[in-house]
Amino acid sequence: MNDLSVINQNRVNEYWKKSWALVNIEKYPTADLQFESVRSSFYGDPSLLEHERIHLINRLEKFKTRWKSSHRNTGVDEKRQCQICQSWTYSIQYCEFCIQDYLKVDFGNWTSGNDEIDIIIRQSQICVSSPEKIFRWIPYEDFEKVTLKTKGGHASIYSAIWKDGLLKWNSEELLFENVGPRCVILKKLENSSQMDGRWLEKIISYSCKDDYTGVLAECYGITQEPGTLDFILVLNHLECNLHQFLIEHNNSLTWKQKFDIIGDLAYKLGKIHNADSVHGNLHCGNILLAKQIGTFFISDLGFCEPIDQHSDNIYGNLPYIAPEVLYNKQYSQQSDIYSLGMIMWVVSTGELPFIDQSHDANLASDIVNGLRPKLFGEIPLEYAKLMEQCWDAMPENRPDALEISQEITKFVKNYYESSYNETYKDMESQLAETSRISACSQENTELKTYLHNSQLYCFKDFPQPKNATEEIKDKSAKIKHNGSKGKHFRFKINIKTLLKIKKKYLKKLKSKNTHNDNL
Repeated sequence: MNDLSVINQNRVNEYWKKSWALVNIEKYPTADLQFESVRSSFYGDPSLLEHERIHLINRLEKFKTRWKSSHRNTGVDEKRQCQICQSWTYSIQYCEFCIQDYLKVDFGNWTSGNDEIDIIIRQSQICVSSPEKIFRWIPYEDFEKVTLKTKGGHASIYSAIWKDGLLKWNSEELLFENVGPRCVILKKLENSSQMDGRWLEKIISYSCKDDYTGVLAECYGITQEPGTLDFILVLNHLECNLHQFLIEHNNSLTWKQKFDIIGDLAYKLGKIHNADSVHGNLHCGNILLAKQIGTFFISDLGFCEPIDQHSDNIYGNLPYIAPEVLYNKQYSQQSDIYSLGMIMWVVSTGELPFIDQSHDANLASDIVNGLRPKLFGEIPLEYAKLMEQCWDAMPENRPDALEISQEITKFVKNYYESSYNETYKDMESQLAETSRISACSQENTELKTYLHNSQLYCFKDFPQPKNATEEIKDKSAKIKHNGSKGKHFRFKINIKTLLKIKKKYLKKLKSKNTHNDNL
């Protein structure tokens, strides 16, 4: 019974989230007390099977270790002295100083062939805080079964098997051991053979920064294609993106599950913002799901735009781009919040914003003038108000990520404490009906999604952003939403081209390509 393969992951993930949601922060104000409160809930619940309890406790210990490592300079906990090197460390299962010493000795055993790149990678390794944060140069021959998944204007996505896989630190032998073959995603950056070292520094800083522990999809290192000499990022292979997840599960999602998704994303976006960073291209295609633990991660921070992007251009997925970015081309934390507001709409409706409109200057102009997706179906009033605050035309009127996370936490607690009250029950009944209608034309939605990915835009001479006038609100109300009417979209395209695109898309969907909306 202790075989983890028999664990109901949905059940243990739900219990994990519930245990954290119900922690009394006033009663348990410190991190250690909160960890113990969650641990006690695992031991105190008779409904948990023993192998589920063991699984949750092990997960808690790993999470606690990662958390302490990422907060090692904040005075949140006591240090321990390493018995090997006598250094003081916050980590429980390893000593980062022993790891750093090992990596220094290993410098002579590898090279990228580029002195600047070698120096940048080595500088990151001598400051690494945990085994999971090591950014590596990985020889291209270490990969096999490299298969092209999709190709875009500035990047190509491949799946591959990394033969050696990740490194595991052996504290007794004081050396790294290869874990073994691992499925990974290779993101080849087009025209990057002459890549500026500063660009690589930015990628490494995001990949290795403790602030982003548990927030970002992992980037294990970098390699280089032998023929073109273009650089390739080696990324964790996550099963699907948020949009693909909603296509598959929207009919069965409860409001509590929708709150969990948005609350988790807001918390993680807040971690990015607290580190004085801006994502700049947040949308449903670069929010990726690790199915085994039921958690979404944010991807593409620091490497979502083309290498050679011109400063006059805007790169992104148009419905998620804030109006002030369209106006002055300046991304900010507030523009990320606007994008999160659009994601809130997608999660609440199961639709994609402006799916039946061309992503062109006309749509951009309407967004600047206040056009927003129409609200339909039953949406909790407070959730709708929070969402509309996020996409306010004035950045200063938008809440920050912490405020959103706190509000969503209140929604979740209310959901639990009301024991699935009639209000949410009625809403979910209506939500199921809306999802059923939406499914009637979902195939068209999937096809349109394939046609509308992130791209370069060059817009000029837009007015200052403003909230919607009555004319714009009326225009929004008249926009045909796929799910609200169950009608098929009409758009001009050669029928032969349409069939080719449809066939190509369905093939991609079947193979569960997680990155077809990232480019």
